[in-house]
Amino acid sequence: MAYTEIHPLTATVHKAVAYICNPEKTDDKLLVSSFGCAPETAHHDFAFARQNAAIQSPNLAYHLIQAFKPGEVSPEEAHKIGQELADNLLKGKYSYVVSTHIDKGHVHNHIIFSSVDNEKYEHYNDCTKSYWDIRNLSDNLCREHGLSVIEKHSGKRGKSWWQWNLAENGDPKVQLKRDIDKCIKLTDTYEEFLQFMQAKGYRIKEGKYISFGLPGSGQFVRGKERTLGKKYTKEKIQERITNKPKVKTRITITRLQYLLETPIDMLQNSENAGMRRWATKENLKRMAETYNQMVESGLHSLEELDVKIEQIKEQKKELKLSLKQLPPALKNMAEMSKYLEQYLSTKAVYGQYQKAYFRDRYFQKHEREIIIHGAAINYFKQQGIDPSKLNIENMSEKIQSFSEDKEHLQKRIKKLDKQDNRFQMMKDNLKEYLQVEERENLKKQSLWNIR
Repeated sequence: MAYTEIHPLTATVHKAVAYICNPEKTDDKLLVSSFGCAPETAHHDFAFARQNAAIQSPNLAYHLIQAFKPGEVSPEEAHKIGQELADNLLKGKYSYVVSTHIDKGHVHNHIIFSSVDNEKYEHYNDCTKSYWDIRNLSDNLCREHGLSVIEKHSGKRGKSWWQWNLAENGDPKVQLKRDIDKCIKLTDTYEEFLQFMQAKGYRIKEGKYISFGLPGSGQFVRGKERTLGKKYTKEKIQERITNKPKVKTRITITRLQYLLETPIDMLQNSENAGMRRWATKENLKRMAETYNQMVESGLHSLEELDVKIEQIKEQKKELKLSLKQLPPALKNMAEMSKYLEQYLSTKAVYGQYQKAYFRDRYFQKHEREIIIHGAAINYFKQQGIDPSKLNIENMSEKIQSFSEDKEHLQKRIKKLDKQDNRFQMMKDNLKEYLQVEERENLKKQSLWNIR
């Protein structure tokens, strides 16, 4: 399980990098890694990208934190996950520093990355969607490493219908009004309306006003104009039921849905006969739609569904394996391209620095360019490569090719994920329906034996 958060850095990037690379927090810097920069020169590398951007922004860098459940992951594995998160999120375009802190009660990663990429010098788009991209990437990596995940919701499993719907839709009053509207459409009398609301888990108090007790809560909400609006007073609800057209609502299922899961004790209560009849009909419609979609997919049984789901899982496994083999090559190529560009763009300044009579004065004036050039030289020395023999255009073409391959694989995996979810829903519905039929058959047999 990993919690993530991100915020922009608008000043002193070097201090932020120094903090996350603190030897006391990172096992003497053994848990520090970087891409497209060295931790010591990261602020210079970030500034180099920013100065080439067409538009300037107050955001100098971004600081991403990924915190794990205490005791669930080792520092080394957490650091590997942090690197994978940075690689998958930034796609080899942005320089970054990642560190893993082990001085607290829980292991957590810090990732500081440039606000501008090294390819097109465009700003990172920090928005709600990009945050959820980070969250989803982090969750997927946790699953791959066998760690738990904070679920947004667990579908229909483990939660009542009302709790799940509330998690999806938010404000309890908004949900209450939606339930009132729905029950009005499904009922012909005020008494039947009350039964339907009770079957949904609401407690009803009647007096001068009607009050609804929220499921799973001691809170009651009055049906007053000031509280819920004109349409939700007792009188208005009665009027809406009386004056509505006496035509049964036809529910057309246009997409696959889970079968309804309504509390058994409520459905068995004779006072909720109307709700029971409606739920039974609704589930028959949903099961019919499920079977129609199964037949359209060439599937006719639970066994065939299992085979199909396993085939999809195997396909996803193979594609993910191919995807894992791409990032190292893409990452290495992008990093080399970035250093080559820095080497070429600062070569003249560095040459003048080597010839300068007053070198200290020249260094003070061109500190950033000289440090960046020195870092590029060190990089190519470590790789055993002569940068003068490299062609930046050829390198850019290879990077583009790698990126397209990666994007193609990711799209195929996403498509298979949707298919997997759809077939899994079919399987859950079919199993649920077969269990209900089995219970009904056993019930009929027991009644026959009594007679």
